[in-house]
Amino acid sequence: MGLPLWHQRYPKARLFATASGIAHIAKQHKDLPPLEGFDGLRALGAGRLTLLETPGKHGDLLLFYRSGDKVVGFNNELLANMEKLPSNPLLSLLFRIFGAGPGLAYNGLAAMLLGAKKREASAFMAAAIRQHGLDAYVPCHGLVLDGPDAKAKVLAVLDAAAA
Repeated sequence: MGLPLWHQRYPKARLFATASGIAHIAKQHKDLPPLEGFDGLRALGAGRLTLLETPGKHGDLLLFYRSGDKVVGFNNELLANMEKLPSNPLLSLLFRIFGAGPGLAYNGLAAMLLGAKKREASAFMAAAIRQHGLDAYVPCHGLVLDGPDAKAKVLAVLDAAAA
């Protein structure tokens, strides 16, 4: 939803999306230049980026960035760490119904909109974190989670959602 504003602010910046998102975003935002897939973004990462697309109708981005012996993870929508729920009463109610916060939580509302199956997407993300490691998690929505227990906290939420 924010791509048109980002493109307006940074018109020379390249735009990337998941494979399933490219056509969907292009249909929604006809004024944007063509979006690129992960291959172009991987090339910019100089071997430090691992980019995955979660299973679902519209896969979500799961990104790992390695710097030295540290791994920072990012997920676009399925996992959030919101300090508080939105002030809009309807949105707040929806977030509560779907268990999407406050705090570190699997975003069931986003999962529904993306066409993701909770167990399948959560298990995929947990397996990827176990494979690639995680020292810090930077959510698209909410506070950064880092420190020695970041991986354990993220895996606890994902494992519970996959159960």
